[in-house]
Amino acid sequence: MHIVYVLAIITLGFGMPSVALRRVDENDTQSILLMQGERGDHRLTYMYEPPMTSLRLGFESSPTPFNVITPPPGLDYDVQLREKTALLKRGDILVWLGCAGKRLLNTLGKELEGGIKARSLFMSDSTHFNFASLRNRGVKIVYYQSEPVIGCVIGSEVVDEMWDFSWHNIDNCKNQPNAPPQRYVPLAAHVTPATRQKEHPGALLFFGAPGFRPCWSFLEGVMGDHLESEYGA
Repeated sequence: MHIVYVLAIITLGFGMPSVALRRVDENDTQSILLMQGERGDHRLTYMYEPPMTSLRLGFESSPTPFNVITPPPGLDYDVQLREKTALLKRGDILVWLGCAGKRLLNTLGKELEGGIKARSLFMSDSTHFNFASLRNRGVKIVYYQSEPVIGCVIGSEVVDEMWDFSWHNIDNCKNQPNAPPQRYVPLAAHVTPATRQKEHPGALLFFGAPGFRPCWSFLEGVMGDHLESEYGA
């Protein structure tokens, strides 16, 4: 289905917080570093690509010129992020999209399927990139909340603002004593290829990691080759 990114322009390009985007030195271009959570097996890019694109299009469509930095996730993502954060200056912004507070998802050193060692770049520990040091030198830290939550997963002692795709999340967090300033920044649409329905249905498509689902073995026994799985949904 063809969709456009007009919503991204409306939502982000003209609706970015004026305080957060205020430049300290008007003669210098403000840099925006977009950082996403990632793992060593690089299986999260598909999940974070839509919101990362929404953010990028929003900043790029703003009447104010920004230097938008989006290092491509890959084997050297950790190194790239360290290099880019080291260059941030007073008045710049780091927008961190991830899964803060989900320590169960931090698989640092844990062996995953196929013997892959997963070095987690979920930012459950913000000291990994020394957010405190960045804030001390005047860099604004924005956390873009990407999960349904029942309260604030991160407080004002770590980030300057929290952006969220869900009013439900904002309502659950706003009354906590350490809640950072929050802003509603919904996901936006951008152009995607057209999809045509097949004349005959194929195999049953199972979305997710089948190894963690108790129903998978039963379905596999019943359907055999007529069952497929797709992790990157």
